[in-house]
Amino acid sequence: MEGTGPECTPAARALLMGGGPARPYWPHVPGQGWVSDGGALLLRALLRSYHGRRSAFGHPADYESAVNGRGVPDDGTGDPGVLLRRGTAFARSVLAAAERDVPGRSVTARISVAPVLDSPQEHTGYVTFASSRYAGERLRWTLEGDGPVVLLRGPGV
Repeated sequence: MEGTGPECTPAARALLMGGGPARPYWPHVPGQGWVSDGGALLLRALLRSYHGRRSAFGHPADYESAVNGRGVPDDGTGDPGVLLRRGTAFARSVLAAAERDVPGRSVTARISVAPVLDSPQEHTGYVTFASSRYAGERLRWTLEGDGPVVLLRGPGV
């Protein structure tokens, strides 16, 4: 994959460096490809399990982030480093598939970890994908704030 390397908050960099590699989860997702719906680029496997309506979204970016966003499975660990590394490994596999399957469209992944609201000693991970053209201006994906956030950008067009 010829995209850029990860952009990370300092908290994310520390978590990524603090442990061994993680295997991607849901290995079937990248291989099922992508579908375009009204300008939104959607992972086919995630669209199948999405239950919202396209008409509820006024902009393709909002639909992309709703369909293409999922929690990172934690297997009971709740360890923020494991969650961030696992989400990043999954994102890399999806971005590699996007480069192959959707030429001419660049995709960006946002991976984050945060404390659970009512149980701050536990953590949850989240990963989502959107067309790179929407990630910055429309979705405002940035590295601002203190929490662990990783941005991975696929190759440009």
